[in-house]
Amino acid sequence: MAFINPTKAALQHARARVLLVGSGRMGHIRAKALYSNPRFEFCGIVDSNVKAAGTLSEIYRAPTFESLTKAIAQHDNCIDGIVISTPTPTHQPLITEAASHGISIFTEKPVDETSAKTSALFKICSDATKDKDIDAKVHLCCGFQRRFDPSYLSLYNQIKSDSIGTPLTASIF
Repeated sequence: MAFINPTKAALQHARARVLLVGSGRMGHIRAKALYSNPRFEFCGIVDSNVKAAGTLSEIYRAPTFESLTKAIAQHDNCIDGIVISTPTPTHQPLITEAASHGISIFTEKPVDETSAKTSALFKICSDATKDKDIDAKVHLCCGFQRRFDPSYLSLYNQIKSDSIGTPLTASIF
C-alpha cells in the first residue's frame, strides 16, 4: 500500500494519514497492516456497522465513523488515503467521494462491477488533484492477491519440494 503520495498534511505529520473503510474479513487484515506500518497513521475505521467497527477500534485504538463524510470532516480534510474493504457495489460512491477531497484510494478487487464503470472511476481519480500547490494527483490502486489460487499453490508446492529446481525469474503475464 505504498502508492500514497503524501500531501503537505502528511509531510507535516511525517506519516501518511489513512482511513480504513469496512470492518469485515479483509478489513481486519488491512487494519492490522495499517496499524503495524510505521509509514501510516491509522486515523480511523469507517463502517455503517458501528458494532463491527467498534471491535477493530478496540484492537487498534482507532476512532470509528459511520460514514466517510464524517471521517473526512472530523480530520479537517487532512486524510491522505483510504483503504476500501467493502462489498463491490459500495466502491463507486466511496471512490468518488475520496477523489473529490483529493484523497488517494486503495480498494479491494474488483474496483467496480463492469469494465466501463471501473474505467470511469480511474478517470475520476486521474482528473482529481490532491494539492494544487504541489500538483499531486489522486491515485486509485486495486489490490489483487492470488496466494490461494490453485495454480499459485501448485507452483509454491513444487518450489518447496525442490521438484523444479531454483527459480531464477518469474512472470505472471
